Amino acid sequence: MYITFQHGNTNVGNGTISFFAMIPAEDFAYEKYTELYVKTKASASGYSAISDDYKNMIKDETTTFENLSKDAADHFNSGTLADAKKKLADAKKEYADKKLRQSNSLQMLRKN
Repeated sequence: MYITFQHGNTNVGNGTISFFAMIPAEDFAYEKYTELYVKTKASASGYSAISDDYKNMIKDETTTFENLSKDAADHFNSGTLADAKKKLADAKKEYADKKLRQSNSLQMLRKN
């Protein structure tokens, strides 16, 4: 195993990397995609993503991406999130029912 204390360098910010982390592959087992990489005319232009020229070129596309992200969030909320909320509500009801039955059983035992 090779260990180093150097983190490398970058052309963003002050040019140094002060921290990085490694995450095991099994921690990325998502049912849904969580990232999207898009190549646009602005990104293909060669401008740095933090330059004013790039920001000016990407303005028109930004609105499209924002609308797409809202649509994706709505789809997630009406699908995956709604399913999870239903499962949670069902589990809470099951818990409450079992708790009530247990409480009733306990009261009956105390009476005897």
